[in-house]
This record gives sequence, structure tokens and C-alpha cells, in this order.
Amino acid sequence: MVDSSQAIGFPLNVLCLLPQLIQHFENPNQFCKGIAERIAQVCLEEKNPKLSNLAHVMTLYKTHSYTRDCATWVNVVCRYLHEAYADITLNM
Repeated sequence: MVDSSQAIGFPLNVLCLLPQLIQHFENPNQFCKGIAERIAQVCLEEKNPKLSNLAHVMTLYKTHSYTRDCATWVNVVCRYLHEAYADITLNM
């Protein structure tokens, strides 16, 4: 997938990796932990305060310390992505 505007590449990558993270939510493997860590790093590098929440839940995923169920985790990940990229997403 190519994003010539470089505006939506990161959120699209997160969404594409979400099924893998969901599949291993109960017992994240090294690949998933690495994905979560890298997403958190990118969120913090972006210096977007709205992405700091996404960085936090990805860190919780990596350390397997998110205290709620997978559906709730997916809900907050999608909500934080939508909030951070509201200017380029559809209002639903």
C-alpha cells in the first residue's frame, strides 16, 4: 500500500496489524510484542498528544498488563486512532 501524502500510512499500518495483535491478545508472542513496542515508539515520536494514549495501551499490550478484555482493547485502539486522525477519517 502506498500513501503518497504520507498522512495515513501509520494508522493504516496499525489497522493492518490489528488482526495479528488480536489473535495473540491472550498470549502475545515476540512478534506481537515487537509490533506493539514499535507502534508505541512511533506514537511518541509523532509528538501528537492524542497518540500518547495509543502508545500507553500498546505498552500495556506488550507487557500483557492490559486489565480488560480484547474487545475493549480493540475499541480503545480504534478510538484513539480515530481521534488522532479525525481530520482525515470519515465522521461516523
